[in-house]
Amino acid sequence: MDKLNYQKKRIYIYLFLPVLPLLNIFVKNFYILSNSEKYYLYLITIIIYIVGYLLHRIETKYKITKYYLIWLFLFFNYYSITNFAFNNFPPFLTSIGNYAFYFYILNFIVITYLFKSYFEKEFFGILLNIFIALSIFTSSYYLFSEIMKSNSDQISVVAEEDINFTLLPDVYFIVFDNMANFKTLDEYYDYETSELREILSNNKHFVYENSTSLYGQTRLSMSSILNLEYLFPEGDVPFSTRQQIVNNYLTTDSVVYSTFEKNDYELFIVGENFPCDNKRHNCINYKVNDGFLYNLLINTPYSILVNNRSSIPSLYKSINKFLKIDCSPDCKEITFKEILSNIEKLDDPSRPNLVLIHNNNAHKPFRLDENCDNLDNTKFDPAIFNKKEYIDANACNVNELVYLSSNIKTPSVIIAQSDHGPRYKNSTETFSNLNNDDLKNKYTIFASVYGIDNLCENADKTVFYGVNTFRSLFNCLSQEIIYEYLPIKSFYASYGTQLGQINYGFNEIIDITQTLTELMPLR
Repeated sequence: MDKLNYQKKRIYIYLFLPVLPLLNIFVKNFYILSNSEKYYLYLITIIIYIVGYLLHRIETKYKITKYYLIWLFLFFNYYSITNFAFNNFPPFLTSIGNYAFYFYILNFIVITYLFKSYFEKEFFGILLNIFIALSIFTSSYYLFSEIMKSNSDQISVVAEEDINFTLLPDVYFIVFDNMANFKTLDEYYDYETSELREILSNNKHFVYENSTSLYGQTRLSMSSILNLEYLFPEGDVPFSTRQQIVNNYLTTDSVVYSTFEKNDYELFIVGENFPCDNKRHNCINYKVNDGFLYNLLINTPYSILVNNRSSIPSLYKSINKFLKIDCSPDCKEITFKEILSNIEKLDDPSRPNLVLIHNNNAHKPFRLDENCDNLDNTKFDPAIFNKKEYIDANACNVNELVYLSSNIKTPSVIIAQSDHGPRYKNSTETFSNLNNDDLKNKYTIFASVYGIDNLCENADKTVFYGVNTFRSLFNCLSQEIIYEYLPIKSFYASYGTQLGQINYGFNEIIDITQTLTELMPLR
């Protein structure tokens, strides 16, 4: 009886077990979680504890509770376990299927057996107590050390200049996610791009032949572009500070947003990766909520639905509709014809427009064909790369640019570039495993500009991309040199590898400018 009473008392300590993954998420994202998101975590934690307590009270000898504890722990640690498998297992195992999932199932069975067989053993209880105590201690220590290292007063975007535009054209800035450089299409995808080049040239679009991305990830590249500065090109900073910086860079108070707003531009935000405030901006096709809830669930077996959406499309669609998160592959990519139609309906003719477009057409699942007609994505399989569909998506993007420049009704500047190149040659994010071909694919990007010649007679078109995109444009629109041009650089940055991380910080930064210069001498 004493032993039973001891086990019953110990169960209250064990109820911390399923909460540990949530604690990890809270700690690793403390600086970027909003108050409401922190309340969500508190609420989930309280519910977990209450349910565990009630189960313990209604059972005779914690037969249910022990399974509840470990299964919930494994549920919230799905990403941690499968990520370990992906990062440590030999690549050839991919040929036998989703081995990471099988590794998770194996862990699930083994750990469940251990709990079933040894839960009541005193030595097992001691081990659990030690594990729980160490987890709480390490999380607390991590948070404390980051607080001590971080200086939030120094966290800011690049200093803004007081810029007054003397020229007020409509400005279109288009990010073609994952779009390839023409040389990349020629060399690695066996696609003759001369026709695409000719189409753009005949329609007065200037194309950068050797353009490279700032980073290999969308939000890092866009953060730099929106704020006219590289992200920590020198030195190391605490992980918490890196999270804060990227989060701040992606707010509606970035340099680009605020500068155009100060010059009385009306802002149109199209797509899913530019921040959009419905009270300040016109949000068009803003269909993806990639926030806290989604990122919390992606750490659970919910990610099975994300990665195998074709096998259970109705369930995937229903869950996402209920949660108001990513609607792919059922979302249809909005065409530039539809964008112009929406702008025309909302446009204030007395004000110039800034139109920011994030286009996912060249990113799996491919949504539009060569003629920019919708594809059937109901059978999308993320494990399969369709080369033809990718090439057609790039061709569609070119056709979209020409359509835009041919149908705009006011003098306009159109700047288009990809955030990074295609990553289908090698999906690894480990720098040591990236060969020269991988680097050229990932970091060479499409970039073009239209309308500058008519606007700024002496404009240097060679600097209208990357970190200098808006430095060049602001100098042009203000008709004076306000910003100096920065040297073109590229950085490898890894992020998303810390367990429980739900937003974008980055773990390491490597300057690969020299490497890319050697690979592309004409750069």
